[in-house]
Parts: sequence; structure tokens; C-alpha cells
Amino acid sequence: MEYLTEAGKLLKIELKQEDLRVVYANSLGEVDESMLDLRRTNDDEALVVYYNFKFHTLLAEAKAMRKELIKLRQINPEIVIMQEQYANDNDGNFIKRLEYSF
Repeated sequence: MEYLTEAGKLLKIELKQEDLRVVYANSLGEVDESMLDLRRTNDDEALVVYYNFKFHTLLAEAKAMRKELIKLRQINPEIVIMQEQYANDNDGNFIKRLEYSF
């Protein structure tokens, strides 16, 4: 949560702490609808998914990455933040950067 508030300051996005809801899980498969209410009360609200060193662990399980990406697509967040230790951020093509991170 601290990372999101700092990133919001850098991007000049106002984050209201009282309205910020956080759900922690090892994967999106663990998140069910009772934990995550995607209804927005204001038009300016956004859904953010933050992965911290998570994608490389999904490769160890068969079909885990596919399930994760399908679930991510279903919830349709406005912003996805991925932090991986061995990511190559130098390529201009997003898909190539994503592939390099694995």
C-alpha cells in the first residue's frame, strides 16, 4: 500500500486513504467475489493489481500462469504493476519486456 501511495504522489494522482481497499493473495485464483467488490462509487476510481515478484513462481505450476492471466483479464483492472527481479526494462515493446521477465 505504501508503494501505491508513493507512486500516486509521483504521478500526481490523489489517493484517499479512507477509500483505499487492499486485498492480499498469492494469486488471483485465491480471490473470490466476497473479498473483492468491484463496484465503483465514483467515476474516477480505478482497480490496480500489483504483482511483487510473483510471475516467476507461477511458472513452476502447470497452467498456473494461464489461469492467472485469464483471471486478470476477467477483472479488467485499469492498472497492472509488475515487479520482477530479473525484468529487462530496456525494450520499447511491452510484450518483449514481459517475456524477458520470465
